[in-house]
Amino acid sequence: MVYLNIKEIMKNNFTIKIDKSWEYVSKDEYECWFKGYISNFDLEGKDAANHILSNFTSEITNLKKVIKNFFGHFSFIVKSSSKIYFVTDNLASYPIFYFLDEKNFYVYTESLSLKKDLKIGSKDLNPKQSFIAARSGFTLGAETLYKGIETLEAGKILEYDIKNNKKYLHNYFIYFLKDSQSTEANNEMDKMSKLNNILNSIFHELKKNVQDKKIIVFLSGGYDSRIIVSYLKEHNFKNVLCISYGQKGNWESYVSKIIADKLEFEWKFVEINHKEISKFYLGSTFKDYFQKADTFCSTPVLNELYVLSLIQDQIPKDSILINGQSGDFISGNHIPKIFFEIKNSYSEDKRYDIILDSIIGKHFSLWTDIIKTEEDIIYLKQVILEDIKHNVSLPRRQYDDYKVYEYYEWKTRQSRFLIRNQKVYDFFNFSWRLPLWDQRLVDFWLKADKSEKQNQNLWLRFIKDKKNIEVWIKYKKKWDVPVWINSLRFFLKFTLGIMVGKKLWHVFQRRFFWWWTDNQFKTAIISYKSWFSDRRVSRNAISYLTELWLKKHHLNWKGKIFK
Repeated sequence: MVYLNIKEIMKNNFTIKIDKSWEYVSKDEYECWFKGYISNFDLEGKDAANHILSNFTSEITNLKKVIKNFFGHFSFIVKSSSKIYFVTDNLASYPIFYFLDEKNFYVYTESLSLKKDLKIGSKDLNPKQSFIAARSGFTLGAETLYKGIETLEAGKILEYDIKNNKKYLHNYFIYFLKDSQSTEANNEMDKMSKLNNILNSIFHELKKNVQDKKIIVFLSGGYDSRIIVSYLKEHNFKNVLCISYGQKGNWESYVSKIIADKLEFEWKFVEINHKEISKFYLGSTFKDYFQKADTFCSTPVLNELYVLSLIQDQIPKDSILINGQSGDFISGNHIPKIFFEIKNSYSEDKRYDIILDSIIGKHFSLWTDIIKTEEDIIYLKQVILEDIKHNVSLPRRQYDDYKVYEYYEWKTRQSRFLIRNQKVYDFFNFSWRLPLWDQRLVDFWLKADKSEKQNQNLWLRFIKDKKNIEVWIKYKKKWDVPVWINSLRFFLKFTLGIMVGKKLWHVFQRRFFWWWTDNQFKTAIISYKSWFSDRRVSRNAISYLTELWLKKHHLNWKGKIFK
């Protein structure tokens, strides 16, 4: 950890504490700290920081325009003698945390250090956010689990006035298209051509940026990682390693191997079994990561953590890691069905109710045993609605209400939780890229019509039309592993299942089989005995991971402080 400008910081009653992985440059009266990359200018580190200072303006309207022209994933800080500006990208890829009271302003890039230096403890836990986190796995808005500690949300600028000890927040990007911003009315062929051009630009810049460095792609059987490797092939990337993982004989790896072979890319499989990963969850690497990845905003994400712990020494340290997040979200796959089924014209209150019910049903259901009372539902709706109305309003057309739902998923589950998977790569000191979250691609999908997003219509037609790359064929129907599960489940379904009835059979098979059929064995965060005997109904392994996260902060699984 590096303290910056200690004398001036102490004099002006503010503290900035920045991780040493951020690059620093100064020019005239300005100083800049930067982390990440700007792909369209082929810039990283000090070069990116210098570019920012060369184009920096303290006028917020113009500063927004400058930032919108940066395509990549980054956070940066610019300081002058009178003000400091803090900026996050469209996902808050590199979190910034702050605490402001009447006399002091603290800004840190590591949440644990801020909590420690301020001597914040369980007495300072935020009851509202603890309640929300227990049900969703993340907090809402800028607030964290602790009162006073806030995080700079995605797409925002925090402007701090040093003399007056005042902060001002500005949006330069939100995942929402206002009524005044029209959708594009081009025909489908034109849109598919534009989509192809955007992807070509992204991968052309990627090749220019990474040159001959090794590209590591976590390749599953899904469409998003397939589109990544397809464009790597089209742009003549040679040094590519496709990695698949999970239980031996799983469907995802079966498809992944076929695709990698077709594209003539190197392929590697990393096996996960319950015995070894159960030991891993009790070991020092997991405990160290779980602590360092804690933002006080969401449950730490574990994807590829175990895999990289096994193979990190086999990968060149300057490798670039890539995954397919979150092509399914931006292309429409997360829009609840109800937004395509509504036929009647509803009041504003009813429209909000549909949106709120969809958000709660999808994102606040870690445990079915929680949120049973009407009081809890009313409270959740009030909190979420207040957060929504602070930034967006209902579209003029009821047809477009899904946009509010997408906006809310972007600012919570996507940027607050799922994208934290990149912290696994940061933990092992690997650089990474997220091609499908490039701002140009995000803007394209924001302007797409709902009919084009339904069932990912436009996206699937686009990728399946790519006949020059033969990876878009249908494969065998998915199967569960281990193999004995299929035979035993089939036998029990037509013996025990018939006797107990459909409802009880569903409860039994979930309790008996699900722990084993998690391909990545995230369920091994608890023992099979604990899973089987637990009478609570969890959504998935994330429920138990969230319970562990809350426990670290002296909160139980319902978000209440331990007595």
